[in-house]
Amino acid sequence: MRLFSRRRPAPAGPAFRLNPALTTAAAEAAPAVIAADLPSAETAPAPAPAAPTRYRVTYDRLGRYGRNSSPAPAPLTVVAETRWELGALIIKDARRYLASRAIDAVVDLGVMGGQVLAGDRTAGTFTLEIIPGGDVR
Repeated sequence: MRLFSRRRPAPAGPAFRLNPALTTAAAEAAPAVIAADLPSAETAPAPAPAAPTRYRVTYDRLGRYGRNSSPAPAPLTVVAETRWELGALIIKDARRYLASRAIDAVVDLGVMGGQVLAGDRTAGTFTLEIIPGGDVR
């Protein structure tokens, strides 16, 4: 058991002091921001909602399926507006093939593919394909 600490005690006051002459001069030199210059919720345009897109998810491998001459799961066709929504739909489909309950999906729309993670391990990979078509709703 230690009776004495080797650390120095903290100083009682702040380690620095502001010079009032410099702070008032800087405040006077700074340009004033007028509220009319800032965009408001009424004047700013609302972000356009993402258009729903139809995707085909083709699993290269998912869990034990797709390796050692076992067939990969059937392709999944879904409609999603965002990559987060697409990831949630892939997770929902992957639960049928995996024993783990800690499932996550990494969707990369730049390379049109991704991974399914079970815990901290890769449980499978997939490729994405945009299906052209008319109205998806």
